[in-house]
Amino acid sequence: MDNVHSRLICTYAGPGTQLRHPDDPAVVELPSGSALIVKGKRYPDFELTTLHRSPPIEGRNVKRFLLVVDDARES
Repeated sequence: MDNVHSRLICTYAGPGTQLRHPDDPAVVELPSGSALIVKGKRYPDFELTTLHRSPPIEGRNVKRFLLVVDDARES
């Protein structure tokens, strides 16, 4: 979980961010260019609904270009 209010994530090149629901093992990979906004632990009434991660790329000869912008609010 991110210790921020909210976070914008966008992959511009390479494999996109992966998502899954905490109760479901199925992983969905967003296409490159897709923007994702996620709530962090500092978001009011935060409840974990979706997990996100960078896809594993080690040993795949793949590069990623990723933009992450965190909301500067304290709560």
